[in-house]
Amino acid sequence: MENKEIKNNVNNNIKVLGWVAFFGGLSQDMIVPILPTFYTQILGLSKEMVGLIEGSVTTVVSLMRIISGIISDKIGKRKSIVFIGYLFSAVGRVLLPLTNGAAMAFGLRLIDGIGKGTKDAPRDALVAKSSKMKNMGFSFGFQRMLDTLGSFLGPLITAGLMLLFAKY
Repeated sequence: MENKEIKNNVNNNIKVLGWVAFFGGLSQDMIVPILPTFYTQILGLSKEMVGLIEGSVTTVVSLMRIISGIISDKIGKRKSIVFIGYLFSAVGRVLLPLTNGAAMAFGLRLIDGIGKGTKDAPRDALVAKSSKMKNMGFSFGFQRMLDTLGSFLGPLITAGLMLLFAKY
């Protein structure tokens, strides 16, 4: 496919959603590899508490996917719901280093999980609605490719920063 054809096949919504997913995946996968160390070494949490926090986040993400999909279908404001989801995730991730205990870490991780689950179903519906019927696979592939690229680069950046700032 020529560049001109690709450009014509990718709607602006899909481009924006792809790049937002890239940075969302990047930020998510920059923090996930270091969370267990942060919980146990910095906050002094037990392994059981780490499991409770992360298990709760996984549960909340799954539930919010269903709830946000239903809400998105009922009110039809998909962009707003996607924005709110990414906003919640960003707030939860940015404030996490400021935590001073289990309760605050638990709350912020739940906010991140609510955001992560909230954005998924409306985002997929928006990609489907924004793509031409014959290019739906390409549109989803483009959006997922950028998300996956962010998820791939996140841990690499974290590892690089850890090496750069490591104290021996």
